[in-house]
Amino acid sequence: MYGVDYYNIVSGDSSDSTSEEEEPLETEAVKKFAGTYADINQRFQKVAQSIFSVTTYHNATHLIQLNLEFIDISKDFLHAARKFGKVIISEIFLPYDQKTVRPIQMGGVIGGEKYIVHNILFKFATGKVGAFSDEAASKIAGHELKSLVHIWNCRVPELCYPLQCLIDYLGFRLVAMILLPINYDTLKVGSSDGGKSINYADRKLVSQMRHIGQKLNLATHKFQDSSFRLPVDLEGHIGNDGRRYVVDLSRVFPPVPPSGVKNSNLWQLFRPEFVKDNPSPMCSDGFSGFMDFPDEHNLILKLAAKRLHTEVIPNFVPFFESMVNLHLVDGALPLKAFDNLKLPRLLHQAGINLRYLGILCGLARSKESRTMYLIEMVARSVKKILNRMMRKRMAELLFPMETPYIAVVRTHLNSVFHPTDEYVWKEKIYPEIIRGYR
Repeated sequence: MYGVDYYNIVSGDSSDSTSEEEEPLETEAVKKFAGTYADINQRFQKVAQSIFSVTTYHNATHLIQLNLEFIDISKDFLHAARKFGKVIISEIFLPYDQKTVRPIQMGGVIGGEKYIVHNILFKFATGKVGAFSDEAASKIAGHELKSLVHIWNCRVPELCYPLQCLIDYLGFRLVAMILLPINYDTLKVGSSDGGKSINYADRKLVSQMRHIGQKLNLATHKFQDSSFRLPVDLEGHIGNDGRRYVVDLSRVFPPVPPSGVKNSNLWQLFRPEFVKDNPSPMCSDGFSGFMDFPDEHNLILKLAAKRLHTEVIPNFVPFFESMVNLHLVDGALPLKAFDNLKLPRLLHQAGINLRYLGILCGLARSKESRTMYLIEMVARSVKKILNRMMRKRMAELLFPMETPYIAVVRTHLNSVFHPTDEYVWKEKIYPEIIRGYR
């Protein structure tokens, strides 16, 4: 939740975030973004709504102009977000008074620590709060962007969203988004305090959010006598600019039945493609405390999980093997096939999460497809281990540097690809695969 008045922060505390000694951060592009482009949210929303309203009657020149402006805004935003995002990540373990950019109190736990720099809000996804691991926190951040993409594609007229991106650096992940003209007083639909109080004050926002839920095949559910088709803690605002916004989107898609892992309902979610194709609408707030009558909705999620494991995953196995066979050359799989097949994309299109790679590998009937699954699991496990090593090294060094992390990457990859060093495979990679893809 954006639990502060943005205008007060921008005009007051943000000047504290940087000092004259940090002038190298102020590139011309960043100055342009913060100064001349301080109204970037207004520009972005105007272009976004224009794109939504494009019809076949508009000429190609108009469409090209809209897309070029959209690209320009995105480039400016990405440049500034990356610039300051790397600084925030590099200084995570520094004491508060030594940080170039300092966190602020904005409420909410799931999004992590919050920072504001030059009209950009950063949400630092870490496991420091103790509710989940760093890996889970990164997944939650990824869910927010994924949900935003799918809600954007619903093309709901007169509903606005933040311009947003992810920044992955040195094993950590940041969510960066344009600062919106919203605060506690602009909240009209949803809850900002974990369901303690419910806002249901704008019929148009409620209607727009229901339309999104219908498009995404999400179920209507009751909480405190109010009907929701999106998560209770997804917030609908009427901003100080008069626009209607939705924010806090990480839990749009329903959770899989709990696996015994703490707070898994926050990050182990069904794929959007699976949810859209499910015979019954599925509840975003499943297995949470945000339902008055949870049994029926939770049962639907359990049946959906059963369908995933008994129909969708088994049906993918022969499909993928037929795709692999098309790429065989003289009975072998050439290296270019790994790029052409794009296994993660195929899995996501089928509505299958990558965490089920182990199950797919066990069901595979051909050596070539099994190899593809194994390579994907190994690559992702190597990356997870590397991210963990970099986070550990940062905690040891405290101060922002780059050379030590290059050494971490070099040492790790040399161990992975060493022809006779089996330790990293037996003691690190194999356990990581079993833990992540069993």
